[in-house]
Amino acid sequence: MSAPFKGGWEADFEPWRNGLDEVLHQRDATQVKIMSWGPGQRSPGYEKRVRICEHLSNGVDSVYIMEQLLREDPRLKQMADKNLYDAEEVAASEADLVICLIPAAGGTGAYGEILKYHELPYIAPKIRVLIPKEAPKTGGGFIYRASQGIPEEHVFRYRRTQFETCEDIRAKCSEWVAAVRHKKFMDAWRKSRSPVA
Repeated sequence: MSAPFKGGWEADFEPWRNGLDEVLHQRDATQVKIMSWGPGQRSPGYEKRVRICEHLSNGVDSVYIMEQLLREDPRLKQMADKNLYDAEEVAASEADLVICLIPAAGGTGAYGEILKYHELPYIAPKIRVLIPKEAPKTGGGFIYRASQGIPEEHVFRYRRTQFETCEDIRAKCSEWVAAVRHKKFMDAWRKSRSPVA
C-alpha cells in the first residue's frame, strides 16, 4: 500500500471542487423531454399514468402526453387531424425518452403505439415499457408483441401490488430518466470538448 500524500495538498482541492461543481450542476440541470404513452383518460390505468407524469415533473424535465401536446401546439393538432400517426411519430422523435405504461387490463392504445414505432431507429432506443409481470414473454398476444424487440433492460415487469402502490414503477421511471439525463449531458459535454474540424 502506498503512503498517503504529505503536506497541505488537501487545500488544493478547491479549484477542483469549483470545476466539478460547475460541470455536475450542468449535468443535473440537463433537461430530459419525456413523452408518456399509455392508457387514455377513460381507460383503466390512466390515474397511474398521471401519477408517473406528476412524479417526473420535477422543475427540470418536461413531461407530456400526446393530448397535451395537441392542445399546446396548433400545428401539431393540424397534423394530427390529417394523420394522427404522423403527429405521434414527430412528437416521439422530439422526445429524449418515451415511457409506455401498459396496464394489466383495458385499452390497446399503448400496445399500438409501441407496435407502430418500435422499429423506427430514431424512436426505438428511447422507448421504455412498464408491463404487467403476468404478461407472457412468448406467444402471439398483443401484450407480448408490444414488448417484443424492446431490450430487456428497457422493460420493467411490474407485479399487481407494484401497480397499486406505483412506488417501484415511479422509482424505475426516475432511474431511466437519470440514465438518459447523464447520457444526454455526456454527449453534449464530449462534443464541447472535441476540436472543431
